[in-house]
Amino acid sequence: MKHTKEQAIDKTKKILKDFDIDYYFENTFKTISSDEDEYIRGQYDLINSWWVYVEVPNEQFDHLTGILGIVINDEDLEPTIFMDGSGGRIPDRKISKKDGKYQLGE
Repeated sequence: MKHTKEQAIDKTKKILKDFDIDYYFENTFKTISSDEDEYIRGQYDLINSWWVYVEVPNEQFDHLTGILGIVINDEDLEPTIFMDGSGGRIPDRKISKKDGKYQLGE
């Protein structure tokens, strides 16, 4: 991989900030590279990518946690897919950039 997992996590934090998401648990960031996991490669036909995810409060059940995940291309550290597992409201969505800020959708 061209970039480190730390760089992928830092990029994810910037993206979450652009999305106005600040309710994640700071010490729970984890990464999986497409090199490490066949499911990641097969699910989205990804190569040279990082899947960065972080635990968040579950929106439906106070005593549980959910996850938010972002797939980041390792070549340019640009995000491609956002996954919301915090309550099941938002399916996988594409990420775009407008006026220097990341946003969901086109």
